[in-house]
Amino acid sequence: MLLLVQYTLIFASVLVLVALGGCFSEHSGVINIGLEGIMVIGALMMKYLPAGLPAIVVILLVVLASVLLGMLFSLFLGVAAIKFNADQTLIGTAMNLLGPAIAVVLVRAINTAESVDNVSS
Repeated sequence: MLLLVQYTLIFASVLVLVALGGCFSEHSGVINIGLEGIMVIGALMMKYLPAGLPAIVVILLVVLASVLLGMLFSLFLGVAAIKFNADQTLIGTAMNLLGPAIAVVLVRAINTAESVDNVSS
């Protein structure tokens, strides 16, 4: 039971932060339903951190990198909606599909490159 509560708190904290971002987005008048895709893109940074860093440094680097990657990925919504007059709902849906797809392609490419390096050494 304790393990269930621990995992609930871990996963809920991430989802609460994403929901808070959605609240700010809605308050500004932007319908951003692409928050899940932005969250996945922001989480990609953890793969590139070197091992052996102190926990506080890892947390700060991941949060900073996630914010920057999330802002860059959300720029797609802004450019599409403002510059090209696209529907915000459709762009958000596309971002929800594109985020996990980019993550899968990048992680598979990284793992394939690492496995080739390990076999050749």
